[in-house]
Amino acid sequence: MAKTYILRILMRTSLLALALMIVGFPSSATLEPSPIPSPAKTENTAEAPLKNFTVQDFLALTPKKYKEITGQKLSLTQKISLKIAQKKMKRAIKNNENIHTTAAVADAFDTSDFNIGGFILGLLLPVVGVLIAYLIGDTTVIKWAWVGFGVFFVIFLLAVLL
Repeated sequence: MAKTYILRILMRTSLLALALMIVGFPSSATLEPSPIPSPAKTENTAEAPLKNFTVQDFLALTPKKYKEITGQKLSLTQKISLKIAQKKMKRAIKNNENIHTTAAVADAFDTSDFNIGGFILGLLLPVVGVLIAYLIGDTTVIKWAWVGFGVFFVIFLLAVLL
């Protein structure tokens, strides 16, 4: 009797799951892709303030000077990004790489701020979330997915060690 009761419950839940999948599948087809952004929106935000900068000017840039030039205060992550970009530039110059274009300077400095979607992708779906971020292709989403993955990894290590 217990076997038939368990079998009956298993059959009901299977049928319920199948019905939900059948109902849910067509609704996923109703999603419309977002329109292609205009070229003005896809420009790097760092390119405009750094348009006339040389490499030496970029290496001498401080957050205080950036605020004087643009009128925008850099957040903590942007300040860290500035320092990392300056170190990359110094390393490239030391290795005799040809970096004399404004585009290289603008691409090296990321002025994007916190992206909650990328962070949650990396935090809740560590490996898959980072892969999804790469499929999205937005550099800020990828950056914050990696940060979320790092936070997940630290939490995981603390949980295992404690």
